[in-house]
Amino acid sequence: LHVNEPKIGSLGGGGRYDKLIGQLGGREVPAVGFSFGLERILIVLEELNLLSLPQPAAKVFVTVFSEQTRGASIRFATALRTAGIPTELYLGTGKLKAQFKLANARKYPFLTVIGPDEMTGETVMIKDLNTGSQQCLAQKNAADILG
Repeated sequence: LHVNEPKIGSLGGGGRYDKLIGQLGGREVPAVGFSFGLERILIVLEELNLLSLPQPAAKVFVTVFSEQTRGASIRFATALRTAGIPTELYLGTGKLKAQFKLANARKYPFLTVIGPDEMTGETVMIKDLNTGSQQCLAQKNAADILG
């Protein structure tokens, strides 16, 4: 299979592999095979604008600041879901910077952080990932902003 535009060349190939099987297995075995170059196929799809990445199912990405704040993040995510706001809770144990990077890569509209100060004051930091603006407000009022 060969693609002329964009000039990527072959997307796959195949043939007979009788002697190869014999070299590896000790006896001659009739064989055929083929393969596709997935990376090459993706490049062609991107170049021809045929590849669209799905938007995230969630509207809000709730980070986990630390193990000590995990419970507060879980309760906050649950409250948003109860309010009907599609929410993803970070389940790993990664650093906050990595969570921000993940949320940006997945194109979530909003990211939230509940650190030790926010947990004590029952507030949440909300970052609009489209504009970069952020605000800190009472957790009980967050659904009004994020909904």
